[in-house]
Order: sequence, then C-alpha cells, then structure tokens
Amino acid sequence: MSFYLDSIQDQKRGLKLGEKVLAGLEGYSSEVLKGPTGVELVGAIDNIGKRQLLLRRYAEAEASYQKALDLLKGEIILEDKQKSLLCAGIYHQLGIVAEEQRKWKLAEQYYKQALEIKIEAEDRYSQASTYHQLGMVAEKQRKWELAEQYYKQALEIKTVFYDQYSQASTYHQLGRVAQEQKKWEQAELYYKHALEIFIEFNDGYSQAGTCQQLGRVAHEQQNWEQAEHYYKQALEIFIEFDDRYSQAGTYHQLGMAAQEQRNWEQAEHYYKQALEIFIEFDDRYSQAGTYHQLGMAAHEQRNWEQAEHYYKQALEIFIEFDDRYSQAGTYHQLGMAAQEQQNWEQAELYYKQALEIFIEFDDWYSQAGTYQQLGLVSLHTEKNKLIESVTWLGKAYYIAVENNMPLVDQVIVNIARTMKDMGEDVFVLTWTDVFNGLEPPQRIIYIFELFEEVFAWS
Repeated sequence: MSFYLDSIQDQKRGLKLGEKVLAGLEGYSSEVLKGPTGVELVGAIDNIGKRQLLLRRYAEAEASYQKALDLLKGEIILEDKQKSLLCAGIYHQLGIVAEEQRKWKLAEQYYKQALEIKIEAEDRYSQASTYHQLGMVAEKQRKWELAEQYYKQALEIKTVFYDQYSQASTYHQLGRVAQEQKKWEQAELYYKHALEIFIEFNDGYSQAGTCQQLGRVAHEQQNWEQAEHYYKQALEIFIEFDDRYSQAGTYHQLGMAAQEQRNWEQAEHYYKQALEIFIEFDDRYSQAGTYHQLGMAAHEQRNWEQAEHYYKQALEIFIEFDDRYSQAGTYHQLGMAAQEQQNWEQAELYYKQALEIFIEFDDWYSQAGTYQQLGLVSLHTEKNKLIESVTWLGKAYYIAVENNMPLVDQVIVNIARTMKDMGEDVFVLTWTDVFNGLEPPQRIIYIFELFEEVFAWS
C-alpha cells in the first residue's frame, strides 16, 4: 500500500497509513522493541518523516527523524555496522530537512556526518546519494565548482555500481550547474542524458522536472516555441500526477516566457496561477520570485506604483529568508523603476545596495549591468557626479570586455554620451586619472567621433 501511495504521490494518505503502523508498533513492550520490532519502529518513524518532509511540514519531519535517531542510539540491539548505517541514513534525511529550509551550514553538517559514517563503514554505494545532496547545497549557494565536484563524485560511484537510473538525477543537477553558468550546450546535453534514462525506466513523473529545465535552457536562448513546448509537457505530467505544488513552478516559467514575448496579460495570468498555489502551500519563499516577476511585468508596462509594490513584497521575503543574492536582483529592479521616474538619488541608493551583494557573490555579469546603471544615474543626481559616472561606466566596460558580454556595445554608447556631456578633453583626463594612467579605449573614441559627425547626438 505504501509503495502504491508513493507511485501516485499521495503523501497525505501515506502519512495516515504510516501513523497507523506506528501506533501499532508502539504498543509493544520496551523489551520487545530492543529487537527486530524496534528496527521496524525506526523504519516506520523514518517513513513518517519522509511524508512530513514531502508535505513541507519541516518541524514535524525533524522531530520524527530525531526520534528515530534517539531510538537507534538507545537500547536497540543491532550489529554495530548496521546500526551506524541506519544512523547515517537518518543524518542524511535531517540534512534534507535543513536544506529545504535553506539552513545551509546545518544541512552540510548533517550530510558530512552521514558521509563520514558511510566512508568508515566502507559503504561506497550509499555515499553517492550524500555526495549528490552536498552538491545541491553547494549549488544553492552558487558554489558552482564545488557543486560540480560533488555531483561528479556521486556520478562516478553510480557508474561503478551500474546504477543507471540514479545517474539520471545527477545528470539533471549537472545540467542545472551548467545552466547557471550559461553553458547552454553542456546543460542541454546533461538534461537530455537524464531525460533519456527517465524515459527508458518509464519514470513519467521525473521526466517533468527535466522537461521543465530543458524549457528553461530554450527560454534563455529565446527559443520561445521550444521553451513553451517543454513547459507544457512538464505541466501536463504534473497535472496527470496531481502534483499541484510543482505546477506552480511551471506556471511561473510559462509566465516568464509570455513576459519575454511581451504578452503581458498572459504573463500575469500565469504568474497569478503560480502565486495562488505557492500561497495555498504556504511556500512563502517561492512567492518572492513570483512577486518579483509580477513587478517586472508591471514595470514593462510602466505601472510604477504596482511594480514597486510587487518588488517590495519580494524583497521583504528575500530579507526574511536571508537570501542575499536574490535581494540584489530586486534592489536592481527597484533602482530601474526609480530611475525611470527620475528619482535619481533613490535609484542610486538601490543600485549601490544591489552592487554590494553582486560583489559579495563574485557575480561579474550582474556587476557590469549595475555599474552601467550607476554611471547613467550619476549624471542626473543633484551634484551631477561626472567623475563617478566615468568610474562606474568604465568598470562596466572593463568587466564586459573581459567577460565577452553583449552588454559592452551598450556601455560604449553610454560612455560616449558621457564624453559629450563632459567634453572630450576633460573626459580623457578624468578617465586617465580614474584608471591609473590608462587612456580611454580607441573604440570608445571612435563611437564618440562617429556620433559627433554622423548622428549629431540626436
């Protein structure tokens, strides 16, 4: 029965069944529970913890796992190695509970406790799942190299043990790491490896998550038709399996695809469907991402008051969950909204808050965009900070060139416009002073002269 409920993702009925089993086992005497029946009791509690975790009842799941751990460390008579490995499994699950609550250090602590026991017991196969989870924790902290290292350790073990099915989940996560680093071809290759395995093993439910990620890769490359195709495949599967919570993420992505194509009404419709589900499941953190996107949709339609309202709702949640990196993106968007309304000082403040975080996370790509906006805003503040403008725009230029970013052409045009405002001679002296004797790059001078002669700065 438990297996069947797993297959149809019915966690509520699974939890009720587990609680009935637990009640029956707890009726035995303490003497009986020292033997095999005690091990069954631990298994029943572990099953309940898993259901609570999947239902996002984290405090209850943690209490269940701690109860199981206490029983194992108590008077249950069991061979040492077997008892150690059961403890390792519980530590692993406690790691997942902490991870789901974004308690990264605690999650790492539990996973490393599990891994240490597995290594000591020479249980190489089970090490793979813990390396995989350590990879997920590193990934969520944007530690790409470390995440990739952990995932490849997991994949190596799964390959040695010919566990093809489990390889799929690790290929999927390697795809995510590649995707986050904008390595689209590599990401697509990993996702397709994963999807191929899920199809081979007739795992319809897992195919949905990988279809969704393939949709995101297509989305990032602006292949809208392909992106929507994958998103709708994922949505169809989530609906088939009655996984209402996962539908929210797909509605969110469909909203983003519609927004990118400037289908505002459709985008808002999808975002509100996602938001309704996140609220229904009390997933406050995920609400933040959707509020942010609703803000961007309002922003694009120049509904400033509505945009700021949504952005501030998102920011409040990101601060509540101590998600510094996501705060930066929302501060940047608040800066854009203030800039569009010519609230220069407010825009500058928001951009500087965003920049501080992007520097903290070593996100060069985002730094370049924020440096550029600061450069433009500095020209319009009360003090007309021309030197600061040159500094910000110059930093944006050098980062964009070094990282081969498409942004570089836009930055050059904005620097050339700043040169016009300052006068060529003053600009060259300022640039040379700010950048330790380096003269402005010739391509900037060329664009300036071209605009002077041909376009007359219209």
